[in-house]
Amino acid sequence: MRNLAALGLCFVFIGLSGSTWAAEAEQESTPSHVAYGAGGALGTLVYAPFKGGFCLLGAIGSVFALPFGTETSGKVVNSACRGTWVISPDVLKDERSSSSSARKYPNSSAWRG
Repeated sequence: MRNLAALGLCFVFIGLSGSTWAAEAEQESTPSHVAYGAGGALGTLVYAPFKGGFCLLGAIGSVFALPFGTETSGKVVNSACRGTWVISPDVLKDERSSSSSARKYPNSSAWRG
């Protein structure tokens, strides 16, 4: 339990420090900055285990793709494990996409929801 709490604090500090490195044209209020940082940390604590489970299932599924070649098996694992693992304040503000598909097809409204 202590390790989980320490991990959560690390995500909070990383999320808050990462957003202060970039020079923002519009300054937001301190309470909203803190709220987005806390939301990103909490979102990461909830999202990362599900993403890890999805990655693990993709790795298990890639075993069944091995008869079709290692390249196909690698694509299965790659598609299951790549993408965003950390929910940052920018993702919550919709300034950066959390989906790698939205980066591939930036003009497609189907990927934006």
